Amino acid sequence: MIVSTKTDRRTRAEHLFRVISSERFLQKQGLGNEVPFFICAFDAEDGLSLGEDREDLIARLGHAGVRVLDIDLYDLSLRILEDRGILQQILEVEAATEKAELKELLQGILDPQAHLIPEIARKIEKIPHDVIFVSGVGEV
Repeated sequence: MIVSTKTDRRTRAEHLFRVISSERFLQKQGLGNEVPFFICAFDAEDGLSLGEDREDLIARLGHAGVRVLDIDLYDLSLRILEDRGILQQILEVEAATEKAELKELLQGILDPQAHLIPEIARKIEKIPHDVIFVSGVGEV
């Protein structure tokens, strides 16, 4: 399911709340044994406000008894770099490094199989949830 980018914030928030809090959604009904992935597309100019809207939606869902595990890939990536003791070094060389070279460096350091997926799996295992939100994809 993809939510349209051409809806106003209030309409989008209400639609997402209704869908995500519905029994059908939470029970994964009607998916034909497929892994359920849902995308909320948005226009670039809505990027900043979408963070606030996501937080409000998480709080509202929590009040409705829906536990949300919120994974921000950007924040997770920064934490991995920090935990590995290399964030400061990357920040120091960033300005003088070609984008392609920096991208290649980060892709090696943040290898999804070796670092991102195991960290996400730990969060999924550790934190009780009904729904997982993945954000920060564009920032990464």
